Amino acid sequence: MPYALALLPYAAVAWYRPRLALGVLLALLPTYLVRFEVLGIPMTLLEGMVLVLAVVVLGCGRGGHPLSLPLKMRGRTIAAASPFADRMVVLAVLWVVAGLLAAMWSDAGAAAWGIWKAYIVEPVLAYFVIRALNIFSPLRTIVLPILVGAAGVAGVAIWQHWSGYGIPFPWFDVATRRVTSVFGYPNAVGLYLAPLVPLAFGMVAITRRRTPPL
Repeated sequence: MPYALALLPYAAVAWYRPRLALGVLLALLPTYLVRFEVLGIPMTLLEGMVLVLAVVVLGCGRGGHPLSLPLKMRGRTIAAASPFADRMVVLAVLWVVAGLLAAMWSDAGAAAWGIWKAYIVEPVLAYFVIRALNIFSPLRTIVLPILVGAAGVAGVAIWQHWSGYGIPFPWFDVATRRVTSVFGYPNAVGLYLAPLVPLAFGMVAITRRRTPPL
């Protein structure tokens, strides 16, 4: 429950500065490791932030007007266009329904619903949150926070390498030491950081191209 209370200040940030809240979420992607329950429903801190930001942005319209539908003329009257005129809405609905059907017929029980929630519903919500915020600088609002979080993970790994502190069994032995950073096993560090290395090089290249010479 104390972890759930941490979502209260995040909700305040999301209400007043939704784009900043998105940056915090992207920088703290490893918080999926922080697990708790809300009314008996298993949840992670990352999932909680996604849901809070989705409610604030999509439900309350902070940072834009995501629930307002485009208007079109019908004779002398004005009617709202169907949300299904947007192809991404159609694809999102089909994706969620397909996952729902798979969870219903799965033998995994509650685990199937957890996967449906975490890997299908919440990524769809995150997509529409990002789109609704009308982001003008993806490098600064999306890419930079992800790389800041990656730098934090890498920093902890480097510190572990030299200090040996916080490395779980069986990887803490000096002869065979393997760092785990904030994760529970070494491979997770590479799986998280490896895709972000070319992203970092790409951001540097784009930034240098846009920077005028002295």
